[in-house]
Order: sequence, then C-alpha cells, then structure tokens
Amino acid sequence: MLRKFLWAFGFLAAAGSHAEGSPAAAPAPAAAKPAVAKPAAAKPAVAKPAAAKPSPAKSAVAKPAAGNAAETAIMKRATADWAPTLRLATDTFLVGSGDFGFEISVPRAGYLTVLQTSTDGTRDVIFPSAVDQDNRIDAGTLRLPRATWQWQAMGPAGTGRIVVLLTARAPDMEAVRRTWTAGRVPDFGARYGAAVAEYQEVAGLAP
Repeated sequence: MLRKFLWAFGFLAAAGSHAEGSPAAAPAPAAAKPAVAKPAAAKPAVAKPAAAKPSPAKSAVAKPAAGNAAETAIMKRATADWAPTLRLATDTFLVGSGDFGFEISVPRAGYLTVLQTSTDGTRDVIFPSAVDQDNRIDAGTLRLPRATWQWQAMGPAGTGRIVVLLTARAPDMEAVRRTWTAGRVPDFGARYGAAVAEYQEVAGLAP
C-alpha cells in the first residue's frame, strides 16, 4: 500500500515538474475595438421651389357684351318705393332643362314686365307673352312660370340677365318689345320699380 502511495506521489510530482517546464501560454490577443462608423456629412438641404400653381383656366362662359348699359339706365330711373324683389330658383340652370324660373315679390299692385338678355346676348320680353298675357299683379308674391306653362333654358352655356319691372300703368308691350330688342330703353312711365339678377346656363341636357 505504501508503494502505491509513493507511486502516486511520484506521478503527481512528475506531472507537476512537467507543468512547470511547459512554456507559458501566450497571452490572449486584445479584443479588437469595433470600428465606429462616422456618420456621413449631412448634405445641405436644398430648398425646392414651391410648385407653381397652375393659372386658372379662363372661363369659356361668354357674358353678354350688350345690354348692361340699357339695364343700368333702367335701374337708375327706377323708384325705390316701387322696387320688386327678385329671387331666382337657382343661379345656375342646365341647358335644355325646364326648371328656369324665379319668384317676385312686389310692395304694391301694378303691372309686371320681365325682360331678358340671353346667354348669347339677344334680348326679349319673356313676360307677359302670347302664352300668358295677364301681367296685372297685386301686392305680394308671384312665382313665374305659372303652373300651366314653363320656360326652358335654351343655351348656349353662358351668363344671362333678368330685369323685372313693376309699373303703375300697363305698358304698351309691343313698343316695349320693339325698343328692348333693338337695344334701347323702353318707356315705363314716370314711376316704376325694377330689379335685376344674373344667372348662368351650363351644358348638361341637350336642348
């Protein structure tokens, strides 16, 4: 048993001496520092010019060249306390539609005349007419056209104007029509009221 112990001791000693004689382990290489990526130099921001807004297309709507002077003259001669109130059903009508109409309120009894400058610049008397000649009106409100007939927006697309007149006496409608269609100011007497409104006709329905 002693022999075995000595053998074991000798073995351990030999192993220790062998360990001492072994070369020292090489030191572990230093860990490489990770390369730090330098941020790319920021490019100076270039201000982009604001996109130019497209110029609005010029409207193809043709305003009547004639008529304004006569309408202005009618309004200047009108009497304020006879002035009717004109309310269009809408300020835009589809060409070919039958919804053309308006409402008129008058402060007193009298005679109603409605003049029109169409979208093509032509003029006409649209009330009274061969269809409805009764233009006597009491104080209050009247809607035109009446239920028994209608107006149609005949075009072309463009801007037209309506002039409504309330007169103390019944005008000579033949003379009014002849004078107005010729581009002159009809005679409505010394006292009358007037109102004017502009409307648009747009393409939509075939006339």
